[in-house]
Amino acid sequence: MTEPSAHLLGEIGLDPSWSHTINVPSHDGQSHRWHYLERAGTSDSAPTILCLHGNPTWSFLWSRLINEISDEYRVVAPDHLSMGYSDQIGTRRYRDRVLDVHDFVSALGIEGPSWLVAQDWGGAIGSTNFSFGVLDVFNADALDFDMRGQLTGPVRVVANLPYNVGTELLVRWLTPKDWPPFWSSLTLMFQKEVAERIIAKPGTKAYGRLGILAQWKSTPSVVMELPPEAFTPPPKVHSAVVHLEALAQPRFPAPAGLLSSTVAMAFNQRRKMLRSSLKSAAPDIETALRDAGLEPTARAEEISLEGFCALARRLAK
Repeated sequence: MTEPSAHLLGEIGLDPSWSHTINVPSHDGQSHRWHYLERAGTSDSAPTILCLHGNPTWSFLWSRLINEISDEYRVVAPDHLSMGYSDQIGTRRYRDRVLDVHDFVSALGIEGPSWLVAQDWGGAIGSTNFSFGVLDVFNADALDFDMRGQLTGPVRVVANLPYNVGTELLVRWLTPKDWPPFWSSLTLMFQKEVAERIIAKPGTKAYGRLGILAQWKSTPSVVMELPPEAFTPPPKVHSAVVHLEALAQPRFPAPAGLLSSTVAMAFNQRRKMLRSSLKSAAPDIETALRDAGLEPTARAEEISLEGFCALARRLAK
């Protein structure tokens, strides 16, 4: 497979001189061509940071990190075999991938002080290769698995979630029985449109239930956007990484259940005035709205988080 062009690397913020290939003798008796990014440290004895991506992506995933890390470190980020710009040799079993990385590290002569930074199953492969720490792998459905019983705080969750369950997992992590939650921060990848909903402000098309919930319990921000070309094979959608810092307490006081049902009712008919969309929420909804400082003729997308919290408190009386 050809190497990435200097133009492509420049477009994604990488110095073309960091792009390299190496032929690596393999444990399977063959020799495979690896593509990797390497930014040398300021000295030959600089500690090495090995960045291992997961699936489906390539070493581009680490472009921002490579640019941000101090040049006191040597940074190496390979494309796994059959991914990115390394040799495309078909499906690899987990055992082979572990040995592949061992082959690559040996060929590059990586030794001495080292750090592992990994994403997705790159973490399992890297941790199996090196004694960087203890890794527990649980084979379970994320929607059924209770992480609280397996972790001790403070916990920072970093995940490239399957897009079909990502929103549901986020909602569950934002709505535990007790607050604050077991996690102190979440750094999660979503389809770009979902990320926009999480950080949306009143008056925008993306503003709705998900943004209100996320912003009530946390401080969310988009920290990275990724085009389809960042993945192999490229999906049909753009992606974004969202970072959420948990608040010690919800941003404004409100009964959680009533806030959730009120927001859902309002946005289920977001084009209608609140006096219509919320008419079943209270016998005299117009009075309740005015008591909360809201105009009965306003629409859901115009109401701030603070306004919805005030209405939930009023409806709870």
